[in-house]
Amino acid sequence: MTAPQGTAAGWRAEAERWERGGVSDAAQACWERALELEPEDLPSLFGLGRIWLRKYRLPKARRYFEQVLARDPQWGGGEAARALEKVRIEEVGVEQGFTACRQMLRLDNFCAEAFAAMGTNYLWLGELELAIGNFEDALNLGWEDRFRTLMAKGRAHAELGDDAAAAECFAQAAEAEDAYRSWALYEHAAALRRLGRSAEALQLIRQAQALDPADASIRWLEATLRTELAESAGSSESR
Repeated sequence: MTAPQGTAAGWRAEAERWERGGVSDAAQACWERALELEPEDLPSLFGLGRIWLRKYRLPKARRYFEQVLARDPQWGGGEAARALEKVRIEEVGVEQGFTACRQMLRLDNFCAEAFAAMGTNYLWLGELELAIGNFEDALNLGWEDRFRTLMAKGRAHAELGDDAAAAECFAQAAEAEDAYRSWALYEHAAALRRLGRSAEALQLIRQAQALDPADASIRWLEATLRTELAESAGSSESR
């Protein structure tokens, strides 16, 4: 992935292009590269906040929006302030969700649905170990939506930096559900890429592409893996 002259402005333009195309992971990577070059770049801070809000990682979204507002309270004609208010509204919804889950558990200490929902709420708040624990309880109790629970558990492991555990969750999710198997294969491939297992990741993402050839995120990851493997092969030959 490259940008014009490797500039922050170039990376911002790439991020906006990927975000318009619905490829959040690529957009996030570009915003992060822009910030490496200009650590206080407000459009990049706001862009990352927007990505994390879309992914329902509320503390991360809040942190980026607050950084923008600390530097310019009127940034974007009030756009950052409105985005922060959306985070607050979502946080209220999460607290209401916790209340509902506790009520369910008072009625049934072994309510798998409540544990799954608690896990999701903790994931949204960035309480990753608590999220994983609740997802495990839900799965052990036979929660019927095994696919989404495994996917959420995998994302929690990934955000903790345990990509081996994340990959295992995504592999199990791919076996549990046919309708959304391409999504699980994508996440599994992304985890293997972070583990340095790019050749295996490419095999998986090509399976995902066969299932959903129109998905822009899948196409992006497949192209990225091909490029990285080609560069690695070229580097090995030059030594």
